[in-house]
Amino acid sequence: HAAVLENNDHDSGDTMLDVDARLEAGADENLLPQVDKDIFIGMERKSTVREEGAVTALPLYGYIEKYAAAGDVVIVTPGAYTTNQEASFSAAQNGTTIYAYGVYCEMVCNTNTSYGPRHLAFNGASDITIKGLSLGYDQQSCGQVYVLEKRLGTEIRVATAAGMMNEFADSDSRFFSTTGIGIQRAGTFYAIGDFTLVQNGVSKNKDGTMSLTVGSTLYDIIQPGDILTCRLNGGQVTVNITKSSNISFCDVTTYGRSTAFAFHETYNLTGTTYYRVYNTTQNGPIIDKETYDRYLGYEDRYGVDLEISEELVDGKTRYRGSLPHIGSVDATHTTKCAEGSQVISCLFENMCDDGTNQNATHSRLSEVIDNGDGTTTIVYKGNLSQNAWEAYGVNSAFSGQCAEFREGDRIYIYTSGGQLVCDAKTLSAGVSYEAWPSTHPDIPGKLITRYAVKVPTAEVHVEALAGYDLTDDHQDSTHKVLVDNMSLASNYFLFDNTIVQNVRSRGLLIKASEGVVKNCTFRNIAKVAIAAIYEIYWGESGIVENLLVTRNLIDHTSYSPNNSLYKHVPIDVMGLEGKAISEDYLLFKNIEISYNTCINRDLSQHPYVAYIQYARDIRFLHNDFGSQETDEFKALWLNGAVDIELTGNLYPPAIVNQIEYYVEGEHYQSIHGDDVSSFVPDKP
Repeated sequence: HAAVLENNDHDSGDTMLDVDARLEAGADENLLPQVDKDIFIGMERKSTVREEGAVTALPLYGYIEKYAAAGDVVIVTPGAYTTNQEASFSAAQNGTTIYAYGVYCEMVCNTNTSYGPRHLAFNGASDITIKGLSLGYDQQSCGQVYVLEKRLGTEIRVATAAGMMNEFADSDSRFFSTTGIGIQRAGTFYAIGDFTLVQNGVSKNKDGTMSLTVGSTLYDIIQPGDILTCRLNGGQVTVNITKSSNISFCDVTTYGRSTAFAFHETYNLTGTTYYRVYNTTQNGPIIDKETYDRYLGYEDRYGVDLEISEELVDGKTRYRGSLPHIGSVDATHTTKCAEGSQVISCLFENMCDDGTNQNATHSRLSEVIDNGDGTTTIVYKGNLSQNAWEAYGVNSAFSGQCAEFREGDRIYIYTSGGQLVCDAKTLSAGVSYEAWPSTHPDIPGKLITRYAVKVPTAEVHVEALAGYDLTDDHQDSTHKVLVDNMSLASNYFLFDNTIVQNVRSRGLLIKASEGVVKNCTFRNIAKVAIAAIYEIYWGESGIVENLLVTRNLIDHTSYSPNNSLYKHVPIDVMGLEGKAISEDYLLFKNIEISYNTCINRDLSQHPYVAYIQYARDIRFLHNDFGSQETDEFKALWLNGAVDIELTGNLYPPAIVNQIEYYVEGEHYQSIHGDDVSSFVPDKP
């Protein structure tokens, strides 16, 4: 990177970096974005960009929109800009590249009504590349308070982070979520667990601090100086990409906000490319001396560090507020796309939910009609979200309805009990069928749109539907039969040489097939580092097939307290829990987990490296499951697993090389491989 290279062959030398080089395990941090978070702090904000040869000027995003529609190259003058409206690329020319190196755009938020619009919107756009742009907000929109002291009962006194909005105050309670409250120890950026605040347990004190009433579990764990963080309920995603193709981001930095995802993709025809993208949090904001003195008084009175500072810049004293500890919800969230995200040499950190999520969504089966001509009509219901029928529109990104079928798409139908009903290519495109009155108790009689698509009769296993009432719209899962469009399920995703760190929930959430996760580092992930799982209660689904997880470093993960010893393990492969170990129930399959290294684990919380539930054809090859650990622990927990290969793996030194010492489970068949030193009886 020290030279400008053009029309040269055989470039080499100590100062050159090989962008294709990979480590034995984990991400090469030399290839990741190196960002100075202070570069725009205190810089004058401009509201417009002057057009060349013109006496007028345009707002930054208006400038980009105008020239993206007129030509294939847009160059933005470096500087810090403000805006209060998004940039739309609907009219942009195909093949346009926006060069915005040294450009920061700050969204001005109206906190009385919302947390501001999104920055960038791609709707039906194609072949657009954004380079060098940094995105942020004039308000750090996350709930963040510092614990000053513990009081009687379960009351704690807290102070809002200096320079941030006061979301924890009861006057702003419509903005923040009382669930998923993260606890971070002083000086750290990762949550040690998540908890729920007692509703309406917030009150203001005369000195500007607040008192919170919390649950006894949280009260027992919390310590003075700890940081409580929460996600917010309102606001837009930072970048929204829908029904688009070949969108790329290179050297882009997003200072995420906990209102929503940093990047959200829906219905795209190709996977969006993220190359050297950095999703992070900003440094402490500039505050006035009065605020600084007030917080300095809190520090002296209570003996805690509120992460404020005083610095000398250009001969002037500048006061800095508290460091933001959380940013976006998910860095990337990809739903119902023909291809999943393509993430290369990125750094995603300080997320208050998951690091990323590749998924589909499902509908509920309504009727199966044998047409008598070798075809069967599959009728399914729309607008399913979070187990309930809700008022989302049919095309809402957040509705649970599966993507509409095209002729030849792969339709996948399975019961909530985990049994396959149909796996076939559709013979027709999906069409609106009729309205159907809901039986859901919250909205009785509401007309729900139904859709129909034809499939070969021979591919429908009607016997699997015995005992299921397809007219039942209740939230419980007893009678759910799910319909997925597997051709629009965010498959073929790639995560390569990327770091995901400091995450309150899961690192990489996989509900898609044909994916590759290689040479990534997962660090300080409170729950599961890599989770291939169902979460049908969110309205999210997607079968996991043909997945490769290789050469990753899993460092200090799965330490969040949980009653289950296997739910929060470093690697989860969790198909729907079925009633039998048979092919019709083992829908997750053909997964290779190889050459990964797992270190720095809290064995008191979760003594397993991986949990496999109702899956088959899983290969564990040459992984280091804890060869440096001094404590004895089991490597794997198996429940409903078939055809598991264990070859070349390293185990804790205390474990004898026999299967019973490092595998535990309830139901499994066919455990084999070089690590298995004796016959392993099946556990039915």
